[in-house]
Amino acid sequence: QWEKGADTGFSPDLLIVCADGLIETDHPYVVMAPMMFQELCLRSEKCLDLFSPQVVETVAGHIRTALMVSGSATASTAVKTASSSGGAGSGVGSTMFEGALKALAVFLECTGNLMLPYLAKYIIPVLARPFSDKGKKEAVAEVLRLVEQQCGPEATKIIKAKIPTW
Repeated sequence: QWEKGADTGFSPDLLIVCADGLIETDHPYVVMAPMMFQELCLRSEKCLDLFSPQVVETVAGHIRTALMVSGSATASTAVKTASSSGGAGSGVGSTMFEGALKALAVFLECTGNLMLPYLAKYIIPVLARPFSDKGKKEAVAEVLRLVEQQCGPEATKIIKAKIPTW
């Protein structure tokens, strides 16, 4: 069990922890979690055998949560709290959203079409609202194009069903 990722340093359990950390708003976690997530994905060396369906589903759920929280009142409250206390939290909501989008892109590149079963439930519905936001539209469109590229024509059908303007 432990020898599976020993050559590369990849750990699915640690990847899940880092994906959960994408919702962090405190320094240094707001910086470290996305960096470690990206590093672990790169260490997988796109070996699909390292990603069980449970790992992919759990990570997709954590990315969904980070995308949702970054646009909610929770992130706004965290930003106000950090700003009023003199912390480095200004822009945490947008930084969290950008970090979650980047994590999604990196994860898609590593897992390819393994994300397909989880797109309709976890990912695409959460991207519909930011896609209509002019400030986030281009970044979301870039990730949606990557989804189409990695997951194929079935992903395009899911995207068009959830985001009619696509």
